[in-house]
Amino acid sequence: MSQYRIFDKITVEEILENGAYLATFKERDFAIKGSKAIHEETGKAFEVKEIYEDIRNIQDEERTIIAKRKNLDDDLRKVARTK
Repeated sequence: MSQYRIFDKITVEEILENGAYLATFKERDFAIKGSKAIHEETGKAFEVKEIYEDIRNIQDEERTIIAKRKNLDDDLRKVARTK
């Protein structure tokens, strides 16, 4: 049984509106600032729309996962933790 209920695909606009942090399949610890994802250690910045296909998960301000994908070829989908 999955720990998450899976919903519709999440758009870049929804990520920018609701997301605070993200992880890609290659790196973790990006903070979402405006339309950019900024790596918290290195300071590298990327436009969220440019790395959308590489995003593994999105977290809100409380670090709750609000969207995820298991594999690179899966859709990035909104999720809610099951109780």
